[in-house]
Amino acid sequence: MAEDAEILQGLYGLRLEAPGLSELFIAVGLGLALVALAVALAGVFRRNMRLVPVADRVAATRALPLAERLTALAVLLRELTDRTAPGQDPWTLRAETLGVAPGLLRDIGTGLYRPDPGLDAGVLEQAVLGAARRAGV
Repeated sequence: MAEDAEILQGLYGLRLEAPGLSELFIAVGLGLALVALAVALAGVFRRNMRLVPVADRVAATRALPLAERLTALAVLLRELTDRTAPGQDPWTLRAETLGVAPGLLRDIGTGLYRPDPGLDAGVLEQAVLGAARRAGV
C-alpha cells in the first residue's frame, strides 16, 4: 500500500509528509503581506475621498438636473451628519445638531422622491454649506 502512495506521489504531486516549518512561515508571510497591501489601499482611497472640499462637491451638483441635484445634496448632508454627528438616531435628527432646520429635514424626508419635490435647491445647498462650516469640514 505504501508503494502505491509513493508511485502516486510522483504522478499527482501528493505528499506523504506534513508541510514543514518553512511552508508555514511562507504562508504567514504572504498573508501578512496581503493584509498590509489591503490596509494601504484602503488608506489611499479614504484619503482621496477626504481631499474634495464640501464646497466643491456642492458646486459640482449645480450642473445636475433638479431632482438629481436635490438627491445629491441630501446625500452630502447625510454623509456630513454621519461623519460629524455619529449615533444610533436617524440622521435627520442628528443633522439638527449641525444647525439644519427641522422643517427642511422633514421636507427632505417627505418630498425628495416625489415628481415635484417642492424643495428649493438653493436652500438645501445653503443648509449643507452651513452644516459643513459648523462641523469644521
